[in-house]
Amino acid sequence: MHLDVIIGVSKNNKSGACDVNDIEKLGSDPKVVELFKLKKDEVIFDDDSDIFITSGSTGKPKYAVHTHFSVINGVKGMFYYLEGMPNKENRRIILGLNTAHISGEGSGVLSPLVASMTSVFAPPVYNIKQIVQTIQNERCTDVLFLITYLYDMLNFKDIGEYDVTSLDICLTGGSNIPPKLAKDFEEKFACKILIAYASTEMMVPSISSPWDPLEARCSGVRILPNAEIQLVDDDGKCVPLGSNGEIWCRCCSNFQRYMGNDEQTKAAKSPHGWFKTGDLGVFNAAGVLSIVGRKKDMIDRGGIKIFPADIENVLSQHPSIEQVQVIGVPDERLSEEICICLRTKKNAIIEKDQIVSHLTGKVRLEESVPGYVLIFDSFPKSITGKIDRMSLTKQAIDRIQSKVQ
Repeated sequence: MHLDVIIGVSKNNKSGACDVNDIEKLGSDPKVVELFKLKKDEVIFDDDSDIFITSGSTGKPKYAVHTHFSVINGVKGMFYYLEGMPNKENRRIILGLNTAHISGEGSGVLSPLVASMTSVFAPPVYNIKQIVQTIQNERCTDVLFLITYLYDMLNFKDIGEYDVTSLDICLTGGSNIPPKLAKDFEEKFACKILIAYASTEMMVPSISSPWDPLEARCSGVRILPNAEIQLVDDDGKCVPLGSNGEIWCRCCSNFQRYMGNDEQTKAAKSPHGWFKTGDLGVFNAAGVLSIVGRKKDMIDRGGIKIFPADIENVLSQHPSIEQVQVIGVPDERLSEEICICLRTKKNAIIEKDQIVSHLTGKVRLEESVPGYVLIFDSFPKSITGKIDRMSLTKQAIDRIQSKVQ
């Protein structure tokens, strides 16, 4: 990759970097304005406009190239949603996500802009206290949060000192949300949880409906007007209604290519324009899509397919468990074994037999007895703040192997 210009946003930019404040001032420079007028007619809608870095949660981060056409149409999907919000001219959206990531720019900057709503920018370095302060001071009505941020806000010990009663909607995504977490957040903050199913490559093709009850909002999303989604088997054929399949998305907001990697681009896109998400989902009769999990995350335990989210959703309701991730680890006899990774609540102690007891009768028998239970102080996170399952799996395997040895 060749870089011509580096733009810094901090007070202590490195030598050779342009300051973002100087870039902003150029907008009123008569010479720059004149140059823009000369150049704007040379730009067409199929030209590259943005390069977004993926979170790296499925491997090394990739550089997804979008065109003016895909970005504008990706914004249009969120615009339809925001445009229908009541009292939209008085809504203030606080962006808890990085604006350099597609969720930040598309959902937090451009969409509110075209919907005539106000965007509020949280401090560039994530800090839940500063975010809560900003919600109070700016009287924010909507927040864009990763699911890990919901945990942080719920457990922020000084939350009672702040007035966050202006909150109305919390739009989140990036991974499955445990039902108990959503319920606790809504009850504590009187704030409705909505789930967006999105990715760097396709932007936001679907979102849960604000008019659905909580259980429906947390378990499924509805397809936006500018998108098509199909569920396919390993041969790329559509699966029957009610069956699990890999989610393929075709929409006018799909990315163009991975920069400098034609092989990955070809593997991710079908000849007919479908983006192969690598996610597993299931449609119900009403056309609501439920996300089952990542295809790569599915655990093959002795030939039985186990979806981590099924176990995670049950364990998240245990009173001693703060956060849970279920992963597969290598096993000589079964191919893969279930490993439950936990963060417990303060001063809580939980044993393996308690976990088995809590799972029994709520999941399938083969899902109720994990091979390993590991306690973590914290989970590793990707550059976008999502839990890094690859790093977590490596840490878990290292801990298991050290005990065996």
